[in-house]
Amino acid sequence: DALATPGEYEIRASKLGFSTEVADISLSAGENLSGVDFELSIVYEGEFCSSPGLFIGDNSTVNDVMNVSLGAAVTELAVYVNITHTYQGDLIVSLTSPEGTLVTLHNRTGSGTDNIIGWYPDDIAPAGNLDDFIGETADGDWTLTISDNAGGDTGTLNEWCLRITYA
Repeated sequence: DALATPGEYEIRASKLGFSTEVADISLSAGENLSGVDFELSIVYEGEFCSSPGLFIGDNSTVNDVMNVSLGAAVTELAVYVNITHTYQGDLIVSLTSPEGTLVTLHNRTGSGTDNIIGWYPDDIAPAGNLDDFIGETADGDWTLTISDNAGGDTGTLNEWCLRITYA
């Protein structure tokens, strides 16, 4: 048995089709740990989409609100966006949960690249951490906010979706 290096650790247990559970532990010099128990639950997915066709003007902000009703807490979240825009470096895209947690998905990166289309975090790495939504209720109004922070390029929020995994 090798002794662990002292410090903070995250232990994660997961199984396909079941929830992921996490435990944070702290080990002192010379300390071993065993017998960490996890209870994994069967998980389900719900997908909710909105196709607002919202115009994104220069130096403006648009919001689209989608109401979700699952009667469950979020165990994992993915967000799909389909935004056509001629300069994605102008854009800040964020998602706000019914509980008021805000996570930035896109923060003015990509320079003059056109469009933002894909799933966060599967296709596109989010600027913030979608795990911030874990444990929150899925029920209520989710708000996608897009701000255009420069002149000369406009776009459209074509569609966005939430794929919510819950136990």
